[in-house]
Amino acid sequence: MPGCPDCGATKMNRHDGFYICERCGLSLKPWEFQRAQNRARDEVREVMGNNNNGEETKKEREQRKYRKWMEGQIDDD
Repeated sequence: MPGCPDCGATKMNRHDGFYICERCGLSLKPWEFQRAQNRARDEVREVMGNNNNGEETKKEREQRKYRKWMEGQIDDD
């Protein structure tokens, strides 16, 4: 399981529907935890240069569009 997005601890427990960090006490709802994981993964990909030299695949574009739609950032046309 990935670590805490705040302090980097490797242990996040699930309790009463929340993920709670053992070290700093940060509590996140499951969708917030997933969003933090995705953001961290995207930042690592950007730093490592694994984004196909700036070219986004069709699958990645569709996933990003769906994620924004789920988060309420764009309206469905």
